[in-house]
Amino acid sequence: MPGPERGAAWTAARRALLDATPLTSAGNMDGGGPDLLGTVGDVAGDGEGNVYIRDNTAEEVPLFNSAGDFLQRMGGVRDREDFA
Repeated sequence: MPGPERGAAWTAARRALLDATPLTSAGNMDGGGPDLLGTVGDVAGDGEGNVYIRDNTAEEVPLFNSAGDFLQRMGGVRDREDFA
């Protein structure tokens, strides 16, 4: 895609994302608790509606159901022996 067309496509995509209405929310970035999130690296879903969020800060993946309720955490620096 040439320069001006690419810029227009990027602007339209960005506007669509900014104007989108979230379907649900998951986790928190303030306070504490098992659903505390650091820097979000990626988000994926499965066929059952569960949401997996890669937390780059804690190096773990919390799992939420389709309603945004915390289910469990997988991996993470807390599980490593060299984590102080």
